[in-house]
Amino acid sequence: MLTHRILKLIKKYKYFTKEELMLALGMNKSMIDAIINELLQLGYISKIDKGLYRYESHNDLSQLNEFLSKLNTRIHFSSLYFYTVSSTQLIARDLSENNCPEGTIVIAEIQTKGRGRHNRSWFSPMGGIWMTIILRPNFPPSIIPLMNLIVGLAVAKAINNEYNVQALVKWPNDVIINDKKVCGILIECSLKGNLIDYLLVGIGINANNSIPPGIDGISLKDVLGKPILRIPLIMNLCKILDHYYSLLVDRNAHELPRVLNELKLLSHTLGKEVLIVLDSGKHIRGKATDITLSGNLVIFINGKRLEVAYHEVKKLTYL
Repeated sequence: MLTHRILKLIKKYKYFTKEELMLALGMNKSMIDAIINELLQLGYISKIDKGLYRYESHNDLSQLNEFLSKLNTRIHFSSLYFYTVSSTQLIARDLSENNCPEGTIVIAEIQTKGRGRHNRSWFSPMGGIWMTIILRPNFPPSIIPLMNLIVGLAVAKAINNEYNVQALVKWPNDVIINDKKVCGILIECSLKGNLIDYLLVGIGINANNSIPPGIDGISLKDVLGKPILRIPLIMNLCKILDHYYSLLVDRNAHELPRVLNELKLLSHTLGKEVLIVLDSGKHIRGKATDITLSGNLVIFINGKRLEVAYHEVKKLTYL
């Protein structure tokens, strides 16, 4: 039921009542009750007293730039906000082709054609965090598998820091809570010669959105039993990602094993029996035992060691 018009209206109020919304929108009480309930469920407002509600600026993604400007990070983060887009990844690609600076975040309330790896659709309704971060590392594309894991680690740590839960990283590109996906990651790049011209870091977090039947996912709202404020989580994520990314671009090779150990401690995959379907159609069954500095997953099959690369994998499931 929520529309861009209603969101713009509540931003004008610091505090408001149902009666004020009824008057402003020209709607009856039952319609306003439904709108208020949806706003509460999505975390856009909170109830502070009988009949009195407050607009939650920390959940208003259109205000993200105001918060990002206060970050003391190496990457200069700034955001471009959209109410509805087909895909933040597509917009970020167009911006990158036109020399948009590193640290630009394309973020939207709704994606109509959100996608993951192998063009799988990604359900992206209101209440989630759907964004793409533009980065410009002067590296060969061989860095992408490790970068993919670092982004997953940053998301998991940000969630754990904010909410004291146990978010884990499923190789190669998911973040898991209670064995269900809370975040998907999609990294794409464009090359200039043998080096990366720009990197598109797509992040989709189920925050306050509901998960429909048939989709194997979970939202942070479901985990915590209440809506979250999205901007504090995004800020935490940017700070952590900035730290790991700086280690990578500064070529602090002695720090990468420590980062990899952090990842292993939060791995949802290591120690499990897995079935991997490769892009070639080949199936691999074995036990996931390690992750290498290049981002490969180490599988043991009948006592034999095998490394599987990120780009080879179509699907990984547990046995």
